[in-house]
Amino acid sequence: MFRSAGRLLGAAGLGTVAVAGSQAVYVRTNFALPPDATGPSTGVAAPAPLTPSVPSSTQKNLVFLGDSLVTGVGCRSREGPVLPRHLAELMARSLHTPVGWSAFGETGADVGMLREKMLPQLKAEVERRKQEGQHVDMVVIMCGLNDMKVCMLHMQPWLHPHWFRQQLQRLVDEIKETAGENCAVLLPSVPLERAPRFANVWPLSTFIIGAALLWEKQKQALAASRAPSEQVAFIAQPEEIHLEHFCEDGMHPNDTGYELWAAHILECFLKDRACKSGFFNALQRPS
Repeated sequence: MFRSAGRLLGAAGLGTVAVAGSQAVYVRTNFALPPDATGPSTGVAAPAPLTPSVPSSTQKNLVFLGDSLVTGVGCRSREGPVLPRHLAELMARSLHTPVGWSAFGETGADVGMLREKMLPQLKAEVERRKQEGQHVDMVVIMCGLNDMKVCMLHMQPWLHPHWFRQQLQRLVDEIKETAGENCAVLLPSVPLERAPRFANVWPLSTFIIGAALLWEKQKQALAASRAPSEQVAFIAQPEEIHLEHFCEDGMHPNDTGYELWAAHILECFLKDRACKSGFFNALQRPS
């Protein structure tokens, strides 16, 4: 009896894997990626629309490094990627000072590409800000999903979650070396569980979400391994984003979704004890 039950369970498991595999092929072949956002990839957000001019030395600056979430896939606005721009706008109002923003991204980028391609751009940005008497005060890293995709869908098992954490650790260390120890580093978790792309595709949805969490947990573990004074924070998934906040591909947020996500990042930044004691003080330091 037990042998029969085992055979049935094994057959069911193989059947589930086969179904998920065929679903993955279908989803992949029928996926149309929207274009990157149009408009500038850098700018300055004022604390209020009619704010009088202030010395440039008081300006704070944030940089986004990442994948299609940084290039603004899903945005309809022609004012550049919404996530970095709107976070800068919210921070400017909260800090009562201008906040510069820059988005260095590439659609499809994994953590290795961030280290290879985006880190040199960050170094150039740090030097540019220094010449203006400013600093890069915060770096937000958006990655993980492409790392999971390369490992599992492209059949490269050596690029497993532990490898991802090692590479992310090196990236964080390199950011600190480049921008200084007072630069805050945020690691937001991607709200894949709420994406409608896989909502009605079971068992693939369970498999994809479960696999993605393995990579997302590496961000959380990395942040937890750092002392609060090191100013590295994990940002949990936003609860405010729902099905209607995604664009037509069912994977990327739309403009409203990105705005809600930016507000969530800032809220976590201000509420977290480590943020208050470390990150917020770092942003308030004199230039």
